[in-house]
Amino acid sequence: MEAGDRIAHSRLAVIENTFNQEKFEPGKVYFLNAQKLSKNSLLVKGAADDSQDPLVERAASPDLRAFTMWDTIRNTIEDDHLTLYLILDEAHRGMKAPSSRERTKSPPS
Repeated sequence: MEAGDRIAHSRLAVIENTFNQEKFEPGKVYFLNAQKLSKNSLLVKGAADDSQDPLVERAASPDLRAFTMWDTIRNTIEDDHLTLYLILDEAHRGMKAPSSRERTKSPPS
C-alpha cells in the first residue's frame, strides 16, 4: 500500500476463512493465498466433488456458510454485468532451487 497510490485502500480486500459472498464486488481487488483453496480449507468445504454430475448435491458446509470460494468465482463469472480478472502470482516459486524430484521430472535446458 505504501508503494502505490493508484488503488484506494478501501478497494483492497484480503480473503480470510470467514469470507462468504455470492459474488465478488466490482472495483475491488481481492487477495487470496493458494493454501486457502486446498481441499481441507474452510473456504472450499462443502463443494461438490469432481464428478461433474449436476445431480450430485453439495455436502453441507461445516460452518454453514452459504457460498464456497468456488461458488463465488462461478457466480461472478456467470454474471453478465461483472468481469473477473484473475492473476495467479506464483513468482516466489522461481526463486528457490528445484528439488531433486523436480530436476528428474524435466530434462535440463
